[in-house]
Amino acid sequence: MMTHFLFSFFMLITSLVFAAPTPTFELSSQAGLDLKNVDPRIKEYVKKIPSSWNFEYEKEGVVVFSKKVEGDSLMAFKGVAIINESILKVLQVLRNVEDSHLWTPSLRIKEMAEEYDYLNAVTYSITELPWPADPRDSLMHTILKVIPEMKAMNVYSTSSELEKYPPVKGIVRAIVHESNFYLYPLGESQTLMDLDALVDPKGMIPTSLANFVQKKWPYNFVTSLEKRTHEVGPDFHPLFIKAVSKIVSKKVFDKMLSVVPSDKRK
Repeated sequence: MMTHFLFSFFMLITSLVFAAPTPTFELSSQAGLDLKNVDPRIKEYVKKIPSSWNFEYEKEGVVVFSKKVEGDSLMAFKGVAIINESILKVLQVLRNVEDSHLWTPSLRIKEMAEEYDYLNAVTYSITELPWPADPRDSLMHTILKVIPEMKAMNVYSTSSELEKYPPVKGIVRAIVHESNFYLYPLGESQTLMDLDALVDPKGMIPTSLANFVQKKWPYNFVTSLEKRTHEVGPDFHPLFIKAVSKIVSKKVFDKMLSVVPSDKRK
């Protein structure tokens, strides 16, 4: 029960779309990591991950790391995986705020709090937790950025504040210090995803328990996201189409769009 409600909270950090600076890698890396049953493309990618990230486990192709944060007992967690769906479909699912409750466990509500434009928005979410824990809410500011030199897109997020969404009695406001999703298109039907987050659930949840449960978040999130991408039909926003066209070849781009009926292309 505790595992379920903590997992559902950590899913809150995921359904928005954000912008961040191009990442820089430390000189040390995971080059010596032995991953036997992982896609070779993931093996190559994780070699670039700094050694400040500690390998936790690999499950069904999802490689998970943790990192100690200076001055904080909470830990950041990272996952790397390949999603068997196009980057356009992944972006579509992440950005669909109204339907996020259909694939996010225990989500009571998720709504658009402030939309500056389609790629820059704040959302408000409430997640139900089993008794006796109070529900958690979260205000998340999200911006999406194209990184042409990396042939990737970044979804960066962090907690925000809005006067029209003050703290509510009986609901604990969680804090997302920082979250990054890097999406790399692998042809027209696969996406390499590198996701990390540092989340403080606040309230009475012990830090050690929060760290223990959050370690499962990358695997649980990636598998839930991939399942959802297979359940919905293509409905690609023009801004996503334009962004993706900058990081893939014309041949791959045309194949991505071929799944959309011609009369529904925007």
